[in-house]
Amino acid sequence: MTPAAPAPAPASAPAPAPAPVPAPVPLCGSWGRERALIALGMVALYALYFPATRYALGLTPIDVSVALDRAVPLSPAWAPIYAMIYPAAFSPVFMVRHPLLFRRVALAFGLSVSVGLAMFLLTPVHMTLRPPASAVGGEGFLAWGVRFCYALDAPTGCFPSLHVCCATLAAVACGWGDQRAGAAMWAVALLIDLSTLFMRQHFIADVVSGTLLALGASALARRLAAPVGHPALAHVPLSAPLRALWGPAAVFGLLLGGLYGVYRLGG
Repeated sequence: MTPAAPAPAPASAPAPAPAPVPAPVPLCGSWGRERALIALGMVALYALYFPATRYALGLTPIDVSVALDRAVPLSPAWAPIYAMIYPAAFSPVFMVRHPLLFRRVALAFGLSVSVGLAMFLLTPVHMTLRPPASAVGGEGFLAWGVRFCYALDAPTGCFPSLHVCCATLAAVACGWGDQRAGAAMWAVALLIDLSTLFMRQHFIADVVSGTLLALGASALARRLAAPVGHPALAHVPLSAPLRALWGPAAVFGLLLGGLYGVYRLGG
């Protein structure tokens, strides 16, 4: 007697489809309001720089200077470049258009500035090579600019340089959306880095640590932040057109014009 054929195995059930990733939801009901809220939060966080550096005046400083620091001369010609950090730091606000990419930028900024402020207090470095504001000689707008900078900014909060860190972050962030904008901002960042030395505001160690802090924070933010490729936002470009960089350039012109007006008024 021929044995009966084995019964066919039951067909395996199809694998369940992966659950769709929820669409990102903006804070405050709109991406525009979220963008404004994030920008204000960035300003508020950076504003902690001023009480932190004033507090650091009472801390025992750590010396990180090297011979090359002492060889770099004070050059007032670099004062306008030093002031360039303020519009440069906000260049991602002009360039980065995708809301999830902007969240990544904000996360990188928050991480780096928070670490920098903590290091101001844990590893206090004072700019001992900087003369008092009253001892800066010379006439004209540039020499006045150095004295004005020294009067506003305490000779603390040096390590790491948040000047350098924010300029580097701006270059990285703009490059996330448009490599050409990133290249332009890297050139600006290099000039700002040099200005911190020629203005006697930072040591070489401050510049190196500020750069490394920005690169580390941006790499961590890229890992932690949500990816930007959600289909619900596929229609939103990563970056504004390159001409949007005229925005921070115009802000820089207004800043210099305002400072020159104060100078002419006898400030």
